[in-house]
Amino acid sequence: MLAAAGALSLTRFAPRFARAATPSVIAGAIRWDAWYSPFGSAAQAQHTLSFPPWQSRAPWFARTDPHGNFTAIGTQADMDIECQSAAAMGLAYWAFVMYAPASPLSAGWHLYQSSPRRRLVNWCAIIGPGFLGNDPFARADLWQAKDRLWAEYFTQPTYQRVEANRPLLYLLWSAPEIASYFAGQMPDLAQSIAYLRAQCATAGLGNPYIAIMAGHPAHAAAIAHEIGADAISAYIPDFGAHPVGAVPWRVLDSRTQAFWSTLAGQGIDCIPTAITGWDTRARRAHPESYALHHFDGIPPGYFVLPTAAQLHAHLQAAETFVQNHQAACPSRTLLIYSWDECDEGGNPLIPTLGRPGSPASPAL
Repeated sequence: MLAAAGALSLTRFAPRFARAATPSVIAGAIRWDAWYSPFGSAAQAQHTLSFPPWQSRAPWFARTDPHGNFTAIGTQADMDIECQSAAAMGLAYWAFVMYAPASPLSAGWHLYQSSPRRRLVNWCAIIGPGFLGNDPFARADLWQAKDRLWAEYFTQPTYQRVEANRPLLYLLWSAPEIASYFAGQMPDLAQSIAYLRAQCATAGLGNPYIAIMAGHPAHAAAIAHEIGADAISAYIPDFGAHPVGAVPWRVLDSRTQAFWSTLAGQGIDCIPTAITGWDTRARRAHPESYALHHFDGIPPGYFVLPTAAQLHAHLQAAETFVQNHQAACPSRTLLIYSWDECDEGGNPLIPTLGRPGSPASPAL
């Protein structure tokens, strides 16, 4: 019943971003897919949202079974509806946080890959450095095989490209992965990236457009220069001091917009990140095992979630920023946190139980 209601509501969505043949801005949203498997980390995230105050944040296909168990396990049909929803909003791509193929957090990506509607919205990857390395790195055959697999993914018709034919790849920085897969040697990561670029050239693809996500823009820029990446971005905007108590949305909005300017001032290409909300109370109240100490030393506050009009204005501002800063944003690309970080940010673009439509839609 919920799936049907979600499907009907999608037909009313006004496009949020233009999707002309040559769009002025290429807008994408982050996917962290804990909503398609009953196992492991996915089950933990679903448990976090199983408590009444937070159930409304779960994807619209979440259910409570006759035994009172709350689950959010999407099906192929649900993924197909999501593709429609993203296209109706005007999103050009989803940026999937990638895990090992058998991980419960990869189930959503597999459903996307098998969706007959996947051509409605492209995809690209957010990967840790380990996806380009090996322990030990001296086993070149193994890390080169990983690079060749990425070059193969890049050939998919639905893989997002920028600047005509350049596959878009986000590299989410992880110092532990540099230590594990590259023995702490940054030149080794640079070597793997160079090999990946060569494989793409052999396949007739454009030079991959690799954006570093590493917290503060200056840090990301330093990494990008050292390993030969192309741009900097962020998974979550660096909005400075964490909120104490209930802080108005306008504060997060203004801090995020200031972050875009800092990002653009680093002397390297950038992809600004817009944010749909930051209210982590659900995860604080019932943390998953991987988030038990995530908030240690951080004040127990949150930013009040935006109204539909406020979020609309924020996304419009992000789009305008990219248009007005073409020298810093030559790829004309924008990233949005997030499509389905339901238990963390608290205000995803995906239709939810509490909001079968989307906050990005002016119609709401």
